[in-house]
Amino acid sequence: MTWHGSLWHNLSLRQRFMIAVGLGVSLLVALVVVVIARYEEQAMERQLHHLSVNEMTSLHALIVNVMAKRPEDPDNIGVTVFNNWFGSRNAHYAGKVWSVWGPKVSAYMQDTDPARAQKAAQDNVDREALTSGQPVGRFVGDSYRYSMPIVLGVTEGAAAEVCHTCHEGMGMKDGEVIAVLSSSLSVEQERRQLMDVITSLIVGGLAAAIAAVLGVRWILGKVITRPIGAMIGVMERLADGDTSVEVGFIDRRDEVGDIARTVQVFKVHMLETDRLRDAQERERQQASRDKAAALQSMADEFDRTVKVKVAGVEAATTGIRTSAQSMAARSEHSGSRSVDVGGASKITTERSNAAAEATRQLAQSVNSVARQVNQSTQIARQAVDDVSTTAQRMVELSQAVQAIGEVV
Repeated sequence: MTWHGSLWHNLSLRQRFMIAVGLGVSLLVALVVVVIARYEEQAMERQLHHLSVNEMTSLHALIVNVMAKRPEDPDNIGVTVFNNWFGSRNAHYAGKVWSVWGPKVSAYMQDTDPARAQKAAQDNVDREALTSGQPVGRFVGDSYRYSMPIVLGVTEGAAAEVCHTCHEGMGMKDGEVIAVLSSSLSVEQERRQLMDVITSLIVGGLAAAIAAVLGVRWILGKVITRPIGAMIGVMERLADGDTSVEVGFIDRRDEVGDIARTVQVFKVHMLETDRLRDAQERERQQASRDKAAALQSMADEFDRTVKVKVAGVEAATTGIRTSAQSMAARSEHSGSRSVDVGGASKITTERSNAAAEATRQLAQSVNSVARQVNQSTQIARQAVDDVSTTAQRMVELSQAVQAIGEVV
């Protein structure tokens, strides 16, 4: 991407639009100025051409009349009037008029009257008219030049017998240029006026471009930029998690309203997401409480069950010990034959005391396990394993007690 492209993309939409409108209006003004200038130039050229043609046509009519009366004018008064006409006309004409002799006329005059001033071509327009035999008109500098050739046997009046008689003696033929009538009109004032008009158009166009840019800036700010800026602010707050923000411009029926309604949909979805998240958190916390309560209940139930079992075992052990002691007492009165039985009874008593002591220790262990169950779920699982081990020991103890009972 070029530097200009990067700069363009760094501009805001309003700035881009203002630049585009300014350039568009400026180009339109430039186009209008060019079209108007070209039209005025062409109109001025048509007007000047029309004036030049009228002037040369009048001069040609004078020449035709002078030449028609020439046979009756041995003193060449008509020719003298014609030659003096240029001076008097140029005194009041907006430009200048003159005549140019054709090549053969100029050569004839040079031979017959060397002292007479030659009427030679003054510029390329005269030379072109002499060469082509066609009228030539165009702008030359600050003037409009027009040259009208008089062609022997072709131009009106140049086909008359008197004209042929005069110029055939000069060695001319039909189709050759006798002379050229030329006119030069200054267009400096008209072009100055045209430049004033163009300058006014340019100044007015620039003022219109500035007004258009300012108007576009105001309209964009009122209709698009400020509403979109407000929508951006709302979306930023929503992105930060603030769902309390109010979304405006929802009732508009243009593109800004569509954006606002879309943002409102996002807000509703965020609120629904928050609601579902809160509900899930509450359910998770309730499940945790239910799980803890269930574990506590299980631990309490297990504690009660163990205590009941231990109490039963302790009662049974106490009964066994009492029976053993009674049997021992009786055995002492039975004589020597009861020595073996008495020894067995003592052994039974000792085993019963050991069983009672083991039972008390078991009860203490069970109480410790119950307290640990209340501390955490992991400890409760470990307690379950300990209880299973204890149950196995109780089974073994029960078997030992049964063996003691069988011995008794």
